[in-house]
Amino acid sequence: MPDIDSHAQESINSRQTEDPDNVNDEDYRIRNLLNNGIEIRHRRMPVPDGPVSRNITAVLHADRSSPGPSTSQVDAYLDDLAEMSGGCTETDLRRFFSGTVFPERFDPLFGRSRGLGLALHALMPAHLVPDEQPRISQPRPHLLFGYTHDHGQDSFVKLHTQSNGMLHQIISDFSEVTDHGLSYPFLVVEYTDGRGAGSRWATVNRCAAGTTACLAVVNQLNRTLTESNPDKESSAPHPTTVDNIVYAMAIDHDLVHVYVGWMEDNDKGVPNTQDKHIMQLAESFALWQPDGFTGFRRCVRNILAWGIGPRREAICKALGALVDGSRTMEYKTKPSEV
Repeated sequence: MPDIDSHAQESINSRQTEDPDNVNDEDYRIRNLLNNGIEIRHRRMPVPDGPVSRNITAVLHADRSSPGPSTSQVDAYLDDLAEMSGGCTETDLRRFFSGTVFPERFDPLFGRSRGLGLALHALMPAHLVPDEQPRISQPRPHLLFGYTHDHGQDSFVKLHTQSNGMLHQIISDFSEVTDHGLSYPFLVVEYTDGRGAGSRWATVNRCAAGTTACLAVVNQLNRTLTESNPDKESSAPHPTTVDNIVYAMAIDHDLVHVYVGWMEDNDKGVPNTQDKHIMQLAESFALWQPDGFTGFRRCVRNILAWGIGPRREAICKALGALVDGSRTMEYKTKPSEV
């Protein structure tokens, strides 16, 4: 993927002075987000029991045995962050956290060789977000983590290729969310300099749009699986459906907010109601404290390890069921030879 620093800088600079999507408006969450079935849930509300709460416990709060930065390295990082408190841009933040917290593309543990893909400031497709008026901003996260398909020919890569065209009748590459083929994204990262259209309020609103787009991909996979269930009389989900959970981060030089995103069914019996896209604060880290910085770094790696481990395996299993089901249906409908 080419370096897009100059493009990203130009776009971010314009975003600091303009707000074409009105994401900084105080009524944006009601007028735009809620109207499109997207809710930024209050942090004090309980997270529902089940897959979401279990995932938060298993992923965000997991210990890691791999070594982290030394005490002297952390002190140096905190000094750099303290200097940024005097003024920095979103690009300054991205460059600082790249490598220190977020792994580079070719990181041996969390890079392309492990099937993990990274997109910088990539515009996500409009079909992944609801289109009720007034519309929400089309997501363009500073960082977006998902899966790449050019690192080898493991089962996930093969099944992803074989399933192209199965998820949607018109959009054959529905699961791919960037021009470079990043698929099934699960972590949205937005930086904020705290000013204008880059305010934390606007940044969290952009996180909500990004998580909604990520959730739409797995939701389409689960829906396709359920609709392909040979037991048409059953309304139960397909046994290989994937727990549809994603994460987002809003980051400045002082504070990180980590959000969890999931979907809830629309109101039963109410016609023309949307499925609900929920995003809620799950964790926060004070970056001026050593424990806060190291905790944030550990949280990022926990999410990435979950993404390239259990989540990728679950999607692979679901794609296998989808491809096998398609072959079975093709065999059953194929005319017998006379």
